[in-house]
Amino acid sequence: MTLEHPINYSELQDRLSSAGFAVGPAEAHGVLCSVLCCGKENAMAFWLEELTPPDADNADLLFQETKRQLERIYHVTNDAIDGPGGGFELLIPDDEASLTERATAIVEWCQGYLYGLGLASAPLHQLSKETQEGLRDITEITRLDLESLSDSEQEEIDLTEVTEFIWVAAMLVREELVRGPKGE
Repeated sequence: MTLEHPINYSELQDRLSSAGFAVGPAEAHGVLCSVLCCGKENAMAFWLEELTPPDADNADLLFQETKRQLERIYHVTNDAIDGPGGGFELLIPDDEASLTERATAIVEWCQGYLYGLGLASAPLHQLSKETQEGLRDITEITRLDLESLSDSEQEEIDLTEVTEFIWVAAMLVREELVRGPKGE
């Protein structure tokens, strides 16, 4: 995700929490990506409505600024998905964060993505077997044993591969739900 002013994951997490949002950045981004991958109409409004706390004070300056930052994330993600690069980057902590922090964010992103598919009433039965298998794998990632992780070089490589796999699976969903299955 390339932004003019990169998002500081920790600051966004603190802001979301302080403004009363019940989700963190990774989970919120997962929901957003699934809504976009389903081709949901009025995706930004749909996504923000789902994230916004029921008791949110729209006049509160922190809430307004947080909402503006979420809108910016929406636009960057939407442009990336529809752009020539054909994809987006998962909104997770950068490589300076511990492996456990990044793996936890990946699990949360996957949980948000799967939740968003249900929320958007995605017609998953229309997906190819390959894409359905990718979604099952994303479900398995949500069960990752975070307690057993160590900061080994191999686990760093594995985490990078998992992140790339998630991206491919999400883009397959987008390809099939928005553009139609291959061969059509």
